[in-house]
Amino acid sequence: SCLSESLIMERMQDDKHAVQQLEKERQNVFETLKKILLELDADGSGTISREELVTALNQQPEILRKLAVLDIELDVNDLLTLFDKLVRYHRLGDGVTVVAFIEALQASRGPAKAVDLLDVKTDMAELKRDTEGKFEQAFSRIDELHQKVDQRFDELIGALTAGGLLRL
Repeated sequence: SCLSESLIMERMQDDKHAVQQLEKERQNVFETLKKILLELDADGSGTISREELVTALNQQPEILRKLAVLDIELDVNDLLTLFDKLVRYHRLGDGVTVVAFIEALQASRGPAKAVDLLDVKTDMAELKRDTEGKFEQAFSRIDELHQKVDQRFDELIGALTAGGLLRL
């Protein structure tokens, strides 16, 4: 009994330590990505434009090697595709915030690529916007029809009352 409790406590400590290590690694990756991306932000705006990204990739091919060291295996086309999808998703004009780009790059670590995940996320956001717009149009049309029905009903009641066919 005491031995099993001791083993359970030891296992819990190991798990807690593993979680802390993962969080520390995630924070280190975040800080490294932040440093890389802030270097791309030529105008210091806090956002990266496509032009800034393309220029940096052309002038600093080591950027892809730095990303690869962080287990972010993207080529130039993948990186530009990811960027374009982020622009489409966040709708900030022609740029992406450094933080949004970092989050997407972090999601690119390992087997699941951020481009694929962002595809799904972007499609869902667009579907939501489209659906919300259609619902708003439908509700607006329903309100219009409801008002017309109320108006016709009032006219009918008025005509029936005036004609002596209905007493209120």
